[in-house]
Amino acid sequence: MYRTLSALLIALVLLVVTGFALWYFTYGLEQSAPARVGIPGLQAAASVSRTDAGQPVVTASGERDAYAALGYVHGVDRAWTAALWRQAALGRLAEWFGDRLLPVDRLMVQLQIARQARAAYQTLTDEEKALLDAYAGGLNAALSTRPVRLTEEFAALRLTPEPWTGWHSLAVERLFAWLAASPSEGLDPRALEHRDVRRLIEADSLLKDVLQLHHFDHSVAWVASDSTGPYLFQRHVYGSSALPPYEEVVMQWNGEGFMGASLIGAPLFPAGKTAHSAWALLPVSTLRLERSVVDTSAYSLRFERIVDKAGNEQLVRIRAADGSIQFAAPPGAPRAYTPPPVDSTLAGRPIPPDSLGFPPDSTWNLYWSGLQPLTDFPAWRALQQGEPLPFRLMNGVGIQLAADGAYRVLGSPEHVLNVEGGVLIGETRWAPYLATALDSLVRSGGPVQPLPERPGSFYSPWAAGLAPAMVASLDSLPNRRADIEEALTYLRNWNYAYDRSSIAGAVFDRWVARYADAVGSLPSAQVPDTLYFESSRRMLALQDVLASMREAYGPDLSEWRWERVNPDRRRFPVWSVDSLLNGAAVSLGRTRFAPLELPGEGHPTTLFWDSSPILRGREAPAAWEAWTGVSQWERLDVRRRPVDFSRFLARYSMSDRIPDPVSLSLSVPARPATTLYPLPSP
Repeated sequence: MYRTLSALLIALVLLVVTGFALWYFTYGLEQSAPARVGIPGLQAAASVSRTDAGQPVVTASGERDAYAALGYVHGVDRAWTAALWRQAALGRLAEWFGDRLLPVDRLMVQLQIARQARAAYQTLTDEEKALLDAYAGGLNAALSTRPVRLTEEFAALRLTPEPWTGWHSLAVERLFAWLAASPSEGLDPRALEHRDVRRLIEADSLLKDVLQLHHFDHSVAWVASDSTGPYLFQRHVYGSSALPPYEEVVMQWNGEGFMGASLIGAPLFPAGKTAHSAWALLPVSTLRLERSVVDTSAYSLRFERIVDKAGNEQLVRIRAADGSIQFAAPPGAPRAYTPPPVDSTLAGRPIPPDSLGFPPDSTWNLYWSGLQPLTDFPAWRALQQGEPLPFRLMNGVGIQLAADGAYRVLGSPEHVLNVEGGVLIGETRWAPYLATALDSLVRSGGPVQPLPERPGSFYSPWAAGLAPAMVASLDSLPNRRADIEEALTYLRNWNYAYDRSSIAGAVFDRWVARYADAVGSLPSAQVPDTLYFESSRRMLALQDVLASMREAYGPDLSEWRWERVNPDRRRFPVWSVDSLLNGAAVSLGRTRFAPLELPGEGHPTTLFWDSSPILRGREAPAAWEAWTGVSQWERLDVRRRPVDFSRFLARYSMSDRIPDPVSLSLSVPARPATTLYPLPSP
């Protein structure tokens, strides 16, 4: 009997311990903010308090201490994101996650992210270096605390974050700039014949899969006016990450202050507002791949090391010049270009090209501003003073709105489109349709920011222009099947709104995407309806789509609603790639950090954003939005989907409604503060 009771007691204890461990790794232990935290190098006491919505409010006696407090905030709230981004930027992901990420590390080393970030740091003034060092000091103060080191990600993966230095923030800035570019966009297909170019594209794709950050080029901003005056609205699309790359913060020092979106891991503010002006800086960076004659005298050859999880080293060969890298020349190409000797038998005749149509002594070169020792830190900082400086790493595309209602376009956006009482800018091909929708919304009266309650927020001028022509092109084809007729009935009666209940929208986007996959381009409304071959091609695409949708969603078209067929699916960086995990981390990747799925609504061509099959490739439902107006100048309204797993069963209690905006203000009430006090510098 005694032995039985002892065994039961031991089993009960083990059950409790196991349950506690599962609870900890599933929900963590809620930590209250410490009353006091020491930061080396702080010049005077500062504080970090919280609004009711959880946004940090930093109060300091000077700019340098405010940056230190911001670093502390990022370390407390988003240490995992900052550490992961830095590890990627430094080309050291394989040290954490194994051989599969060696191609990403090789890419980061080829792009000289760490090397050029160090060099860019040395170009800054002493004051600018001090600000970055102060930010690093605050971040280190958070990273050194036990609660941060025992957060779920670090504990489950058995990782310890290394100390932060000032130039690390410039490496994160560079990584962000690379993610804001797209090496595969507009790529000459012949470039993929080169092994190294193909490897670059594949490594870039793997990087985006790991971080879940992509499609930045669909970000837009606009100024428009309603009865209350001008508004500045901005939408930053960032892919499918469940963790936004930005954190909202209010910063105050010496009677001055501003609020905005801070980039995790760096004291940079893509969105912000002061007493005098507000700005929206879209993440845009440009690169290009070009073929040119091999000239080894213009490039220096260097080797760098990357290391895997087991400590094995590999050498990476880099042939670099100022602003470009040169891929390996084809076999047999000369070491340096020299003009061919004069030969009367060849005079005036070109050198025969290779099989790709290029001279045999040429190769591909990558040109990108990040391959130079540049940083936009001074330009980011200048936005806070209301006098923008030229951006050199990023393109500096954006809008600035003054408190008196005057605005100006920053940089050279691809699209600058006039709307009633303002302008819309962006790099996305869908910008003209957004401008049309915005103009219609302004003329109809009411608030100009896209609110879910307004039907115009989900209306698509693109679909309204193309869908009738697509449907009409099938009218001339005889003997249409019953399922085709049923789908066409939905399409004929569609209001061209991508709301949750839209069945026609779900069918139409897959139809257009399937057509584009077959033809290589999106369909046009200008194709003559009488062109039988084109109509047949569209019919076949629709038949294929209906067959695949029946298999995926059942035969009842009434179940093919946009919210179900195109869900808002968010993924956690790293945890979404099973092959990078092992042990207990695999279980966490499939439970606590499993993808979040909520009903979808909106579209790339509507004022309310959502992803779509027409984007082709990865889903990109995630966006950070903010707006401010002259009539409400004291605040900045922010809308994004928060993910807070500190609450019990938070995953299952998340609302599927579009989140309400939260307001940042210099006068917003805040909860009790954490006091940051100076410690002697080490």
